[in-house]
Amino acid sequence: MKGVPRRPEADHRIGGFTLIELLVVIAIIAILAGMLLPALARAKGSALRISCLNQQKQWGLGLMLYTEENSDYLPREKPFSQDQLTWIQAQNTNNADLWCNSIPPRIGLRPVRDFATNGQAFYEKASLFTCPAAKLPAPTVRKASPFFSLAMNSKLIRNGEPSRLTAVQMPSQTVAFTEAGVPDEPRFHPNQSAYNGQPHAFANRFSARHSGSGNLVFADGHAENLRGNQVIDTTAGSPNLGKAFVPQTRVVWTLDPLDNPN
Repeated sequence: MKGVPRRPEADHRIGGFTLIELLVVIAIIAILAGMLLPALARAKGSALRISCLNQQKQWGLGLMLYTEENSDYLPREKPFSQDQLTWIQAQNTNNADLWCNSIPPRIGLRPVRDFATNGQAFYEKASLFTCPAAKLPAPTVRKASPFFSLAMNSKLIRNGEPSRLTAVQMPSQTVAFTEAGVPDEPRFHPNQSAYNGQPHAFANRFSARHSGSGNLVFADGHAENLRGNQVIDTTAGSPNLGKAFVPQTRVVWTLDPLDNPN
């Protein structure tokens, strides 16, 4: 008795699909993935930017509360008598008025000195010290010092002494806190200074880590996201290439906008 003839393609079926049909499905999935993945990446980047901006708003509130309680004086932006902040220095009583020690309690957060024995917690979301999009150095590198992706504008300090908030002539345009680069991040512009992750910075270490934009807190307490080329001069041939704009208009770094911000 002769066997029942099989369809020529029967031996080429996989899970009910012919090989050609399966290849078509795979191709369609690849095309859809190629379309969706960039959109998902943009959505994730947007979520990180918004999360960072919300954190910065808290620092703006903390700054307002601090100045109200301290005769309008701003906190210090860097460690007492030194430029670099280590975990040991963070615990020094001389650094009690450092912004990262003095502002957090005003908004219900732990000061930086409290993280000296558990540095990893410093980088967790609950501390509000770290931008969720920041590319941090390896834990072994972070062992001796905290790395800040948010920094106080050091141009608000004159002759090593904190200024009064009311000395800021253009508070809605003058930076109080800036996103600042940490060592493993690429600089927004090659003319900027090397990113060092210290708690004090100005335009030369501004980070535009949010797809070419960065978040800033201004001296009136509000926070805003700006494109990097709104903050840093990127005009070819400019004497301030990679630095703050001069004259200062949209973004101001000094108490008096006529002062040199660089």
